Order: sequence, then C-alpha cells, then structure tokens
Amino acid sequence: RDCAEAAAQALLARRDQWDVIWFHEQTADHPALESFCAMLASKGVLHGRVASSQCPYLTFQGTWQELLASKSRKFRKNLKSARRRLESAGRLEYECCKGDPERLQALFEEYELLESRSWKGKVSGVGVSQSVEHLRFYRGLIRAFGNSGQFVFRSLRLDGRMVAATFGLVHRRKYYSLHIANDAEYAKYSPGTLLESLELEECFDAGLEEYDFLGGFLKNKLRWATRMRDTVEVHLYQRQ
Repeated sequence: RDCAEAAAQALLARRDQWDVIWFHEQTADHPALESFCAMLASKGVLHGRVASSQCPYLTFQGTWQELLASKSRKFRKNLKSARRRLESAGRLEYECCKGDPERLQALFEEYELLESRSWKGKVSGVGVSQSVEHLRFYRGLIRAFGNSGQFVFRSLRLDGRMVAATFGLVHRRKYYSLHIANDAEYAKYSPGTLLESLELEECFDAGLEEYDFLGGFLKNKLRWATRMRDTVEVHLYQRQ
C-alpha cells in the first residue's frame, strides 16, 4: 500500500507530463491497487479497468523432487539431456551471487551482452536494454537491494562464457523473477531450462513460499507454474 500511494503521488506531481497511462497485469482486487486508484480519483483522475493476462506463479509446497515428479517423463528426460549436452560441450560452471553489489553490477554488465546475443536482442521493446531508463532502473535495484542479499543473480558458463543468466528479487518469502536470457548460439542445449531448474531447487531449499514469474507474456513460464493469477489493465485519464 505504501508503494502504491508513493506511485500515485509521483504521478500527481507530474500531471503536466502525461494524458493517458496504462498499467498492465495488475493483480485484480488487490488492496494496494484499490488504494492507488482511490488516491488518484480523489484528485480528479479518471480510471478504468479491463481484463488482462493470466500470470503464472509457483507455490513451494512439498519438495523439489516432488515438483519434478509431477512433470512429464519427456520433460524430465529433456532436463537431464540438457545438462549432459552442456557438460559435453565444455566446462560447465554455475554461479549464484547475492550480497555483493560490486560483483552484481559486473554480472549485470555481462547480462547486457548476453541479452544482445539472445532472441531478445533482435526484438524491440523487450529486455533490460530496450532503453537507457530500463538499464538505470535495474542498476538502481542492485544498489538498493544488493547489500541485503535480496537481489539474486544466477548464471551458467561454458568455458568461461556466460550462456544463460537470470536475476530477481526476494521479498517477504516470495521470489520475483525479473529477467532471463540465454545465448542463441547455445539454444539447442537448453541452458535456460537447466538454469531455471537450479534456481527453483535453491528456492525450495531457502524455504520460500512463492515464485512469481511476473507476467504472462512468455509461454515457457507455464512449464514450471502450478497456479495462475488473474490480472487487469488499469487505465488512467486526465480530465481534458
């Protein structure tokens, strides 16, 4: 609620800079959303809502092995095959970094290069490098949450080269997955899928409650999800 009200105040302070704003994939009927809209409405801002995506998330019930067992035999076979193929292609190394802001910033710079070698680098409006403002935002997250260990960066390397990486935030026993990318040259080895499995296994061991995939845009998220969350688009309009 505090974050929602701060966001509303920021928009109200900049009313001369916008006419219409859309917020995608907001949790329907969330108390913070109600507070956000109420504060804006009290200042004369019009707002409406329409149905948006179904966004996947995973609850950490049971164990990692039980989650794996719930997947198809083909999926489990492909996961094992991905590890074997990567190990046969070179020296495979896994890294999980948190609590070290300097190292995190260096890894994020590598991630920018990795993303340029992924499919995201060929699509406009996607990924951390789509604008200078996006890059500043994620670097700011590292500054804000790097020391506390809440910002977590995981990566896979082959012979020292980063071939897959992902990062996210831990807050109140929930993990929020921000971005993932893998080198298109190594896509046939499925390094991203293997990295996801290592990440989820660690999240189980950390005693977290939920893994939020943060959006319904990419269908690959469905392979791990156990539940779906209905969301809405929130539209704001100035009275003019």
